[in-house]
Amino acid sequence: MISVCSYCKALKYKNESNGLCCASGKVKLIPLDPPPEPLYSLVSGIRTDSIHFLTNIQQFNNCFQMTSYGATNVVRENVMPTFKVPMYYSS
Repeated sequence: MISVCSYCKALKYKNESNGLCCASGKVKLIPLDPPPEPLYSLVSGIRTDSIHFLTNIQQFNNCFQMTSYGATNVVRENVMPTFKVPMYYSS
């Protein structure tokens, strides 16, 4: 990533087309609020545990990517299976 968008200051790859990130300034997003603690401390990169977290975040994410979130039905209509979560309505 060596170039910077002149509109939104996004980092861009060498041959990435102009306007791909923000449609040449037509799309404006509000700034994100800083993450709450303890997440902010983990992503800051300052403390020892923060450096460990940032070094291993992909492995941590991989450990939890298929944890249960209530899916009861797996639909295989294409290459990627789709997990259907039942809808619960309160009366």
